[in-house]
Amino acid sequence: MDAYNLSDADGRLTELVDRVRQGESVDILQEGRIVARLTAAAPVAGDAVRQRRELLKKIRVVAEALPLDPIDTVADMRKQARY
Repeated sequence: MDAYNLSDADGRLTELVDRVRQGESVDILQEGRIVARLTAAAPVAGDAVRQRRELLKKIRVVAEALPLDPIDTVADMRKQARY
């Protein structure tokens, strides 16, 4: 976590907000003491739903790329266990 004097942070606010969006936190100092901390805001409900949908799409892509059918795999394991 980086720290910036209030006067420096004022001139670099856009840059600091971009860094916070990327997951960093930034402390703002005044007279050597932390007076504020910039952190990412909690996702809005619509953002959370969008993120879940994107994750599900990624999972589907990975699942479709798997060469094995889980039903066949379980049946094969049962056959092998019997003998």
